[in-house]
Amino acid sequence: MADDKTVKGSRRLTSANTEANAIAFFVDQQIKATVNTAEVMSIGSADQNGTDGAGGYASATPLVCQTDAFDKTIPPASLAKLPFFRPQAGKAAIVMDPQPGDKAVAVFMKRDSSGVASGKDTPVQPGSFRSFDQADGYLINGFLGEAPEIWLHLNPVSGDISLSTKAAKVEISCRESGDMEIKTGSGNITITCTEKATVKAQEIILDGNVRVTGNHSVEGKSHGKGGGAAVFSNGIVNQAGGFANTGGITNTGGITTSNGVTAETHTHTGVLPGGGNTGSPNAGT
Repeated sequence: MADDKTVKGSRRLTSANTEANAIAFFVDQQIKATVNTAEVMSIGSADQNGTDGAGGYASATPLVCQTDAFDKTIPPASLAKLPFFRPQAGKAAIVMDPQPGDKAVAVFMKRDSSGVASGKDTPVQPGSFRSFDQADGYLINGFLGEAPEIWLHLNPVSGDISLSTKAAKVEISCRESGDMEIKTGSGNITITCTEKATVKAQEIILDGNVRVTGNHSVEGKSHGKGGGAAVFSNGIVNQAGGFANTGGITNTGGITTSNGVTAETHTHTGVLPGGGNTGSPNAGT
């Protein structure tokens, strides 16, 4: 029985019994020893440059081991620094830096490509005479991955585009019909603009309570449902530029004041006490 530390070569009894077999064995061994094409890899660690940096490098280990003539597994060695793929065109990119455990395919270059670097677009001399070497590998990430929890889905069947996060239950959808929808589970939506934000539509529907913390200016008309009276309950309408309304105003629970006169509690001068009613107010008074 072979010792655990013994590694047997791949030479067999027939490998050198003829000149043709010997040449074939020699050529086969030379190719296997010097030519690398592609390997399925597992990412060990990777640069996390995020949106502030360019695509980086990752370490990776082959997932398919070599075996000797005893069919004993030879543990693979990790490749320390391989550039990883990032979907990018010019300065536009989808940033998804590889994570430990991701599966990738490493493709090995025909020549020493160590002189090729980010930001360089002119041809360079090969760094050495090596060829198809594992040191000149490039990683294409994303094979055989787990079910995603953050995704951008381009649906080729429906034509819809959706951006979603499973944990936060947030979804931004653009339908083929032209409709756009933003959903959030239990969180808030915040839109921050340093100057002016404009929303243009033939009709804008606010389905819920509305609170305005700054000044509110209305250039058009204000009316209630179906063109009826505008109703303001337990609040104050403060319009410095005047207020024009053709549908009537109904106030419940609050106080209505106009030019210093309170509608609910004001009195009239020049009227004797009694059981009669005053006449209609005079215009301009």
